[in-house]
Amino acid sequence: MGNSALRALVGSKYTFWVFYMLVLVLYPMVAYQSYGYDDEFFNINLIQKFGFKTISFLQHYDVHPPLSYLINLVLIRLLGSWSLVRVSSGLLVSVTLIWATENERRNIGNQYALVLLALMAFNPALLMWCTGIRWYAYFLPVLLFLVFQPNRSGYKAWLILGAGITLLAYIGYIAFILAVPLLLFYWWSMPESPRVKLKQLTYVVPVFLVLYAYQFYVFFMVHLRGKGKELTFNVINNVRGYFVSQISNQGVFPISVAAIISILGFIGLAGCILKYIFGHPDDKKSRQIIYVYILATSLLLVLGLGGKFRNLIVLIPFQISLLMHFYGVLKTNKVYWASLIFVILANIWGCVNVVRHKGTTKNSWNMPISETISALEQLHHKDSSLLVFTHDPTLTFVLQQRNIHVVSTYNDHKSPGFDPVSEIVFINTFRGSMSRRFYDSLMIEEKQIVCAGKQVFRLGYDPYFEWKNKLINDYPEYQIEVVICQNPRNVDKLLFWNEKIHEKKVWSR
Repeated sequence: MGNSALRALVGSKYTFWVFYMLVLVLYPMVAYQSYGYDDEFFNINLIQKFGFKTISFLQHYDVHPPLSYLINLVLIRLLGSWSLVRVSSGLLVSVTLIWATENERRNIGNQYALVLLALMAFNPALLMWCTGIRWYAYFLPVLLFLVFQPNRSGYKAWLILGAGITLLAYIGYIAFILAVPLLLFYWWSMPESPRVKLKQLTYVVPVFLVLYAYQFYVFFMVHLRGKGKELTFNVINNVRGYFVSQISNQGVFPISVAAIISILGFIGLAGCILKYIFGHPDDKKSRQIIYVYILATSLLLVLGLGGKFRNLIVLIPFQISLLMHFYGVLKTNKVYWASLIFVILANIWGCVNVVRHKGTTKNSWNMPISETISALEQLHHKDSSLLVFTHDPTLTFVLQQRNIHVVSTYNDHKSPGFDPVSEIVFINTFRGSMSRRFYDSLMIEEKQIVCAGKQVFRLGYDPYFEWKNKLINDYPEYQIEVVICQNPRNVDKLLFWNEKIHEKKVWSR
């Protein structure tokens, strides 16, 4: 009776619509509730400073192609709120996830599609990175569309792939790396003979090379020189990046209970897949899908992109495609099923962390921004001359939006420009990519301020700070330390606090 009820539940189209509604609520909700994370404010500051001239600036000085910025420009002009721009990102990825699932449901079946939806929609990396305004939010929906594209035959498939890769390359140059595994993926999926496929490619490829010709020129003449500084191969960073992104997940700390569950699931899945491959040497299709995943992974790691966890988010569609292919041949294998459940449970745990802004691998995502804002707004209500010092880009932005005077390495305000104040606040957070030397200079100046009275409170206890301290020896126990100084003196002598980020090399990267 229980099995028949479960089969009826899985077989019902209404079950999917319930999950679809959940996805349509979850992604925009996380997007709307996000205050933003550090890298997003580079985009925001450029757009607010240059407007549509941002595109010209990027083409001459940045290391990214311009399309994601252009999308942001159009959306912020239309919607007038960065929160609503993020909601647009959340809607885009959620609609793409639903589209992919519904295609698989109609073509293969409900049970297969339900597993696919669980692996894709409840992946914490997608939930965290694709609900923002950086390039990932626009890149991943296009990549998911290409990987789970049901039409893989004839000119139409090559046109879709060519248009997709061109679009990806205007969003992020990482598309150049993924183009090779994507081409192989489509080539092996198509039923036509190699001769026919080669002929079709010969007609299609030149069209998209012409469409991308100018951006190729910018890439080689300008962006490649800057990009080369970011491509540094480091074995430890690459292994750590792969582990966090593909074996554990980005929503949980790598040594947490959830991470261990995910690791066990990964080991189980890998064991089942390897056993099947060695036991079925004639299954060419299964080997090809593995080759595609290994090639995409190897290229990213060899080029040094694995050091940043978020870069490897582009492997997720390939990984899920691989798992779902073997689900088709191993769905009666109890170990494979149990391992899939372990991975899905760990992913859901990670999604809960993303929603709660706690316990993820992204430190700035975990910061208790709401509590900090609430405390500072109370102080500001009592004293409108309140002056806040912070080197965190998120706090800089959200506090300025609330008309609080902020001195930061992220804005042009200088403390001597303000009238004497009766109270100042230092918000101390993890230095992130700021150089240790410059950060120490900020802390020394802060301690030299003479105050009539001082109050300190801390927010956002990090249960994993001891582990993080083994990697970064100045990682703080609490995400935020708020230092309130009454009747401060010598504020005009804060030389390092008054330096602006774009004029000084204060970053370690």
